[in-house]
Amino acid sequence: MTQKTKYSFDYIKELVYQISLKKTTIEGMLIVPKNAQELKFLAKKLNTSQSNVPLKVKCLKCDNEWNTKGIYLGRGVWPCQYCKNNTYTFKTIKDAVKSISKEKTGFEGKLLFPRDENEWKNAINDKERNKRPSRIKLDVQCKACGNKWSIEARALVSDRKWCKKCMWNILTFEKLKKLTFEIGLKKTGLGGILVRPKNEYVYQRLIDNARETIKSLKIKKNDPRYKKLQPRRISIKIKCKVCENIFNTNAESLKANKFCPKCASSEYEHIICWYASKIFSNYFNSKVSFPKIQLSEIIKVYDVNRYSKEELIAIKNLIRKGGGHLDGYDILNVNGSILRIGIEYNGEYHREVKKYLRMTERDLNYRMILDRLKKELCEQNDIILITINHSFDPYLRYPKKIQEKIINKFEKLTGFELNRAIIPQYNHQTPEFGQYRLEYFLKPYS
Repeated sequence: MTQKTKYSFDYIKELVYQISLKKTTIEGMLIVPKNAQELKFLAKKLNTSQSNVPLKVKCLKCDNEWNTKGIYLGRGVWPCQYCKNNTYTFKTIKDAVKSISKEKTGFEGKLLFPRDENEWKNAINDKERNKRPSRIKLDVQCKACGNKWSIEARALVSDRKWCKKCMWNILTFEKLKKLTFEIGLKKTGLGGILVRPKNEYVYQRLIDNARETIKSLKIKKNDPRYKKLQPRRISIKIKCKVCENIFNTNAESLKANKFCPKCASSEYEHIICWYASKIFSNYFNSKVSFPKIQLSEIIKVYDVNRYSKEELIAIKNLIRKGGGHLDGYDILNVNGSILRIGIEYNGEYHREVKKYLRMTERDLNYRMILDRLKKELCEQNDIILITINHSFDPYLRYPKKIQEKIINKFEKLTGFELNRAIIPQYNHQTPEFGQYRLEYFLKPYS
């Protein structure tokens, strides 16, 4: 297996998500290829690179489907003709002013020009302006500070830019402390502590220094240093209450739900197990939590004659004390039937050679053999193993998608059909998930 190229399936899928969200405010869908294997097959068949493989994409804002290539997505092109012709209308611009200003400052901004549909049409048809709708200057007002300024339609709608004056003051010291606590609560069950800056005076001094640096060095917006000097990018120090690790981060990373790197290990496994525990506890009215468990505790028998000498050595390593494990395991009583359920989340290193892990082709092949053996051992010991691969949602962003995947897997493996109408939609991006993780941290797996 070759090493992951830039235009891998996951990378293209992420491009579709990011660009469609930016261009239409709704994430798009990659229809073809369906998986990494299909992408590699098409590239080999057409004798071309993965970046030039024809893709079929769907815009979920207008349900329009069209063909494109990864290389075009990499340039930020979202060629949905319907949305392209309807992105810069008076209604979309007016709605953008309200939503973006509310998101950035907490107050709804005001569109001063154009005031109505006719003014917008006149601006488009004005021969003196001779500009596309995306380049027309809008006059807007920030209700948070009263600032008035002009901005291009594309900068507002596509780039989601707002008041420069508020940009320096929107993230106050108190808001930063609150953000630190809330993200820590979501991720670990305990709020984080802001170590640096110590107080509002120090924080304001950091912002003032950044502002002065921009002015004195005459740093322009397209300069990479400009973004690094924004308040959201200023380096801060945070202490994790769970492991007492002190780490560097910034407000932008916190808003992206990134917290303590030390506690981040096994987070994806915890997410899958948390959803399974919520779904099955509610549906079957019995408390299950799917804790991590060693294979030595649950694998009691296996067919010796079925395996080669090398495979038997691998099995012994898996089932010895301190060897292999399942990410989650619990027992369910389903209509009188006792089901032993195991859960495994397979990250990208289970299917691809990862450079940052210093993996080799041999390491990957051995990992795939262990995954197969683990599955077979569970079958021989009457354990239903629900395996979730990372490729369906690489960053586990979509609660609905995760929940549906687990239910579908359970139904397929057990033959029981669940009534989705009575299952609430759960969301792991809340403090409730943090409390679930806290139990794991307080009772460390050995």
